[in-house]
Amino acid sequence: STVSLPELKERSIAVLRASMSDIRSLIHDMHPRSLTDQGLSLTIADMVGLLNKSKQICLVFESKPLPENLSEVVEINLFRVVQELLQNALKHAQATHIWLHLYAEDTTLYLTYRDNGRGLAPALPDKPAGNGLLNIRQRIMLLKGTCSFESVSGQGITVSIAVPIE
Repeated sequence: STVSLPELKERSIAVLRASMSDIRSLIHDMHPRSLTDQGLSLTIADMVGLLNKSKQICLVFESKPLPENLSEVVEINLFRVVQELLQNALKHAQATHIWLHLYAEDTTLYLTYRDNGRGLAPALPDKPAGNGLLNIRQRIMLLKGTCSFESVSGQGITVSIAVPIE
């Protein structure tokens, strides 16, 4: 029996929704306990590896060696920020490519995130849509860092984060 085009489309959408939801729960379930064992860079690299295996999204993660004595508060919060950014990319932005860059210089840790998703709603640059981006701002404020969102509607988003470290 042949499947009608609308039916095929429905089935495809259902499969995509299910796999996106699987990926979202995968990101969410990644517990930062591996942070203690292997540090921030490797933990993010593991998460990126898992997501790339899903073939739903292409992530490029670059990291330069970080100081070994990063505080647990910094590591956990930055890990959660990365989780939040990835969740957002998959859930709202419908991004297919993501670039993450993590490095430290002198007394500052830098995290840059970029995707090719839909970008933010143009009306609210200082009040990003949704709780996700608000959570990110709050976490970075907690770390006494800075966080900026640059976005052109339909052309993705760039998030630049700088956090002071000892």
